[in-house]
Amino acid sequence: MKISIIIPVYNSTLYLKQCVESILAQTYHNFEILLVDDGSTDDSPMICDEYAQKDDRIVTIHKQNGGTSDARNVGLEKASGDYITFMDNDDYWSDPDALCDIIKVISETEPDVVMHANMVYWQDKNRTVNPSSFDRTLVSGKKRKEAVENLIKAGMLSVTVWTKLVKTSLIREHDLYFKKGIRNED
Repeated sequence: MKISIIIPVYNSTLYLKQCVESILAQTYHNFEILLVDDGSTDDSPMICDEYAQKDDRIVTIHKQNGGTSDARNVGLEKASGDYITFMDNDDYWSDPDALCDIIKVISETEPDVVMHANMVYWQDKNRTVNPSSFDRTLVSGKKRKEAVENLIKAGMLSVTVWTKLVKTSLIREHDLYFKKGIRNED
């Protein structure tokens, strides 16, 4: 099962290497990284190209600046994996088994969407917000409506795209793309 990881890149010289290295360190290897350079004016385009030259699982796409939504949409068009997920260029995975654990869940039931936990670090406050533990009984074996209601009641329905993997066929069949030009597009 191949996973496409779409990363919009804009002026992220400080964080981009940590982001990409955290994916390359994964114990699960069947993935592609789509680095969508959104008209960066720093060294980000060069960093993207260097990674693409080092590893054939990495594809760099250079485009004029159009914002995060537009960059994600370009990645969606080029993605070739069975599932798609997103990372922001300043995100990283701290657990090298993150993808492996997600693949185990996918292989059990082949869901349309998989949500996973995340931690948020606020650099200006030097504070980390840890995720709450997830109770799979809230969704496992439930009908869609009940599962979603359970997640909402438990406060576990994250709206961010970088906490989910979505079946590529679902995205394409339902034309699920980001509205261009809006902020906080998750």
